[in-house]
Amino acid sequence: MLRALAYFIAVLGLVVASLSPGHAAKRVALVIGNSGYSLISPLTNPKNDAELMAATLKNLGFEVHMSTDADRRAMGRAVRSFGKALRRAGKDAIGLFYYAGHGIQARGVNYLVPLGAEIEGVADLEVETLSASNVLAQMDEAGNALNLVILDACRNNPFKGKVRSAGRGLARISAASGTLIAFAAGPGQVAADGEGKNSPYTSALAKTMRQPGLTVEQMFKRVRVQVEGETGGAQTPWEESSLRGDFYFAGRGASATAPAGEAGQKIKEFTPAPQPPRLDPKHIELAYWNSIKNNTDPKFFKSYLSKYPNGDFVEIARLKIRGLSLVPEPIGGTGPSFNCNYASESAEVAICKWPELSRLDVKMSALFFSRSSGLSGNSKRSFVSSQSLWISERNACGYNIECLRQKHLERIRYLGGDWYAIAGSFQTQGQAQQRVAQLGGGAWHIMNTAQCPKFRNGFWIATIGPLAKGQAQAYASSAGQFGAYIKTCH
Repeated sequence: MLRALAYFIAVLGLVVASLSPGHAAKRVALVIGNSGYSLISPLTNPKNDAELMAATLKNLGFEVHMSTDADRRAMGRAVRSFGKALRRAGKDAIGLFYYAGHGIQARGVNYLVPLGAEIEGVADLEVETLSASNVLAQMDEAGNALNLVILDACRNNPFKGKVRSAGRGLARISAASGTLIAFAAGPGQVAADGEGKNSPYTSALAKTMRQPGLTVEQMFKRVRVQVEGETGGAQTPWEESSLRGDFYFAGRGASATAPAGEAGQKIKEFTPAPQPPRLDPKHIELAYWNSIKNNTDPKFFKSYLSKYPNGDFVEIARLKIRGLSLVPEPIGGTGPSFNCNYASESAEVAICKWPELSRLDVKMSALFFSRSSGLSGNSKRSFVSSQSLWISERNACGYNIECLRQKHLERIRYLGGDWYAIAGSFQTQGQAQQRVAQLGGGAWHIMNTAQCPKFRNGFWIATIGPLAKGQAQAYASSAGQFGAYIKTCH
């Protein structure tokens, strides 16, 4: 929604990111600091950093929500509560999210690590951690004036050796219109936890935020200089910005800053922009329509009807809404693989809204549960892990309908297979396990043939499956030295 509106404004040349001089927008912040990790290396400073940042933001007029040493459930609830608070604050609100703790990037996605996260591979990240994109989705949904995301989480990979595709530091994130994303270290760099009570980055932030007369960009530049100096150039803070106005943490003059320990006070949020030339209202409506007419989300056309109830494109907008809103009603309000009422990923929202994707998701989920119900042990763990990996790949599609369609069709073809590549049949479990070891492990596992009606009951096999026939044949060919063959289960 924000991107379409930004485009519309750019077309008209009406880039206005200001509030009236006498108006003070509400400021809402969520601060999370995780230090007391037990399954991975603990960190000394994030909890202290969170407390320092929360106190600083309160003094600057922010309504601060705070969570420290949080597990996955607590982090998720905190982010959701923050999103609600931001929506209640109104369209002029300023949102800020701050996180200090372990963070990890894998396949270009940044994950914030809660306490108690059990990570054995990249597929577990989607389930055990909180994706930074979930936070951005909550802020984007609020549709407020300006959002700031600050991540002091660029420490080294705490799961080294387990998450092989993980990169060093955090990955770059493209900032949506009206958003600034700040990292404690540049792409691929690792941030220092600090030898004192606080990290070098958060110490510099808390100090510089309180200085009046600095735009947010100027403030981060000063922080960068301080951190580079303190770390001898080893750490360079980084920002991605698409802000359209000038934001001041502590106002434009000395009188705007609240002394330490006092409550924040009303200050001007943006530099007033010059008044644009007056344009023909019909031209404005046409530019707005052109900016949304090819969109696939009905809320854009509902917005048009709200702005122009007697406009030139009212009938077309209503037809668009009717066509885009034909979504099957989930049984009991819950889909087969997730609850549409709590859809947070863009991919999940698209699946709930598009009938074809909803039908494909129902079919895929039914196949998955049918297949997994007959498995156990290593076989089931491998199968469930493959589903977690697929969900991660599906979410990477975002709101891309064709990408989601192809992902579902590929998964359905995979789950719909009933073929196994078999590299030996044995009387004992131990013999089958030895063959799996000879094959190099990986996706190969052992299975008792009693699970398949067409197999000879009571034997143990070294196998990969269930698969589509072509996939099974490919695995059998790779294990030809063991006389591997393929067989269907039912």
